[in-house]
Amino acid sequence: MKVIKPGTKVNSLLGNIQGMITEVSITFKNKVIYKIDYFWDGEFKHIWLQEEELIIDNRETKTIGFK
Repeated sequence: MKVIKPGTKVNSLLGNIQGMITEVSITFKNKVIYKIDYFWDGEFKHIWLQEEELIIDNRETKTIGFK
């Protein structure tokens, strides 16, 4: 399975969130979600988003899973 590499800078379609992928989670039905860390009004926050909700300028993927 290929996922977007952690450390990738992203923008969100949901508002004006600019942050970095810090975690990748694969849910029960192989749904991939990404934890985005960002600063908003001087506070550190995070949000979980699906790939369809992200805008990525420099997409780099990483293969994960067992060989």
